[in-house]
Amino acid sequence: QAEETAQPENAAPAEETAAQQAADENGETAAPAEEAASSEEPAAEAEEPAAEAEEPAAKELTEESSDETAEEEIDWITKNTVYLQPKNYSAARKAYCCYFITPQEIAETNIKNKVIFVRVRTFKIVNGVKYYSHYRYNGSIYKNIITNIRYVRDAKGDKVNFRAVSGQEMWGYDTTQGATYDGRYVYMNLENRYAGAIKIVKMDQTDSAHKVVKVSAPIKGCHGNDITYNPDDKNLYITYSKVNKMYIAKVRASDLKYLGRVNISIPTKLVGASAGTVKSINCFNEIHYEPTTQEYMLKVKDSHAMIVLDKNFHAIRYVSQNFKVIITNQNMQANADYFMRVQSDYQSKIHNYLTVFDWYGNFINKVYIHMSGELEDIYFVGDELWGHMYKKNYYLVPIGQTVVYDKVKKHGKWVFKKKKITSKKVQNKYKRLIRDSYGFQILEF
Repeated sequence: QAEETAQPENAAPAEETAAQQAADENGETAAPAEEAASSEEPAAEAEEPAAEAEEPAAKELTEESSDETAEEEIDWITKNTVYLQPKNYSAARKAYCCYFITPQEIAETNIKNKVIFVRVRTFKIVNGVKYYSHYRYNGSIYKNIITNIRYVRDAKGDKVNFRAVSGQEMWGYDTTQGATYDGRYVYMNLENRYAGAIKIVKMDQTDSAHKVVKVSAPIKGCHGNDITYNPDDKNLYITYSKVNKMYIAKVRASDLKYLGRVNISIPTKLVGASAGTVKSINCFNEIHYEPTTQEYMLKVKDSHAMIVLDKNFHAIRYVSQNFKVIITNQNMQANADYFMRVQSDYQSKIHNYLTVFDWYGNFINKVYIHMSGELEDIYFVGDELWGHMYKKNYYLVPIGQTVVYDKVKKHGKWVFKKKKITSKKVQNKYKRLIRDSYGFQILEF
């Protein structure tokens, strides 16, 4: 299987790489490349699946051996991501990926005396199909980023409160959770923490104010921490995030009709996990479907691990992460190469960020988001990254009126805690709580 492919036995030692030759000319030390699994097949680009047609050969750096084919598949990425000509530019990753460069191109792109990091993977061809190993990194591929947001606003210029415009009242479905996107519509979960249920709010992303077009019926027993859209069957899948619930919810995207549950069965023997680890898995709280590989990724609740599953929800492998996150996990979003996990402290002004990993658990970088509130979700719209937060706001209640300031469980039932405002002192102490939900675009990532 592709996920388990290791270094092939017949791999030949790789020749000196382009980076090494260029660096030697400048008295520098370049990152080592890895051996290729086949000298008969040229390396393919990292982002593309195996192709039937013959792929173009990657050229060596030296002018004397310019007709020879490179035996390594190398993804060249500069530390500051601005020095290489874009053979393949990824706006989402702000990186230039060059799979071969000539000496002339090195001179023209002014990368002399610059630090270059690489990621390398081997491949082996079996019955005409190319199988890849995991990536290996020689350093921090990307630097951390600090970025800002741009709120979704209405025609008057006011921030759109999606809880309010979707018709949901405070103390009901008032807490934002996961979100996803289907190419036009955004689907966002709103949780009723008192009823233990969620509703899905469907919004039109093409409308500047993200007009709400439909709200689902309640899905009971579901926390809705994350949600993903599968374009192959046009359904939504939602995590319950509840202990001992080894299933996810299935909802039809077109009309938000609840279609039932999908049970997740983990085999006793799973690549990457011990028997004890498999036995400890009891629920999931993050989910993503990647259409390019037709794979799901599920995060194990109360863990830093992921499980990769095929399109039929059969577990393929267990993925541990080499970087631990110590604040609250929210939802995640991914592409074929990387997945981003959302982290946020409760109503934080400084701890809202994304941690980025590849699909094998290697840490890439952090994206710090300058915002105040609780970052709940992110979703891709092409090369753009959007998200939602929920923010607690407190308002003064006029003297003489009664304020509802909390909701608690008493004798098995939820009851409101109320207080009559009799003075300014009481007014300042017992304020009206409102949970608002805002959408925004993340400007750089």
